[in-house]
Amino acid sequence: MELQLQFDPRDLARLTGPGIERAVVSALRKGGRDALRAMRATAKKGTREKVRIRAGYLADRSFPLRRRGTGLADLVWELGVSGQEVPLGEYPRRATRRGVSVEVARGKRTLLKSAFLARRKAVGREGVFLRPGKERYPMGHRLGLSVAQSMADGRTPRDTLNRGVTVLRSAFLRLLPLELGRVR
Repeated sequence: MELQLQFDPRDLARLTGPGIERAVVSALRKGGRDALRAMRATAKKGTREKVRIRAGYLADRSFPLRRRGTGLADLVWELGVSGQEVPLGEYPRRATRRGVSVEVARGKRTLLKSAFLARRKAVGREGVFLRPGKERYPMGHRLGLSVAQSMADGRTPRDTLNRGVTVLRSAFLRLLPLELGRVR
């Protein structure tokens, strides 16, 4: 899943002159950076409203930021959304006598029978494991839903794009006079 924010250069066709296009591109790049950060924050907030995932897990790897293009006509800002499944150890969990109780969706706990908690060596955090049979090994590390699945309602991507457009517009209008002042 990917959210894109593009700039239409026809709106600035009236601005011409030496160094003006460079100032406009510079203001757009800085404003786009602010917009991407605001989009990431909005996406995190929308995801955590539905899913009880740790805030620290929703870092750069879940929502990578990218900017493409160098000229006025081809600037694109992208907020990627990870499709990788999140380990159940990143959600609130509780060991019980019958297994592990995990709260993935807000307000809804699920019991995984015969599951247990153990520390993952690679990460250093607790994970939820389940043995596939009676044998001691191999243990299966349990995974939950992905960040992209939690955003599939349509409301979160729409709110994220709207926030990006609003921040880009306000940041650009704030930064353009400063950048134009450097030209003259």
